[in-house]
Amino acid sequence: MLHTPIYDVRGMPYCGPTAIAAVTGEPVSIIRDIIRAQVGPKRNGHARAVMSVSNKIMLTTMNTLGWHVISCYIRQDTKLLRLGDFLDGIQMNEQKGPYIVMVTGHYYAVDQDEVCDTFTRIPLEVHRFKRGRARWVKRWWQFQKS
Repeated sequence: MLHTPIYDVRGMPYCGPTAIAAVTGEPVSIIRDIIRAQVGPKRNGHARAVMSVSNKIMLTTMNTLGWHVISCYIRQDTKLLRLGDFLDGIQMNEQKGPYIVMVTGHYYAVDQDEVCDTFTRIPLEVHRFKRGRARWVKRWWQFQKS
């Protein structure tokens, strides 16, 4: 079951912190601070804005919050998978998540029957989720709380 992200920061939420918040249940401000500690300040000493998050930073943040990867997938050109097919597959096979799914330039938080991203801002049932189902999945990670 995904958590409703807690947006306790000013400004627009971005997909990386939103996906992490939906999986972990932590407020976006905590996630932002963990990410900022990894990337460091600007030259002038001010904190960086947390907009795009690399896979490495996302995985390190999840580990810092006590979540570890138990399964992962990296796209190979011979094995293409659309987000809609991924969602239908885990729902039909009753594979419990949570997952963070990476499509080109965007992250989604996914569980067996829910999806959450920056556009929905709350977990939606898979059958109600229409936006982005045709996007190609590049990677996904399944997490477990340790």
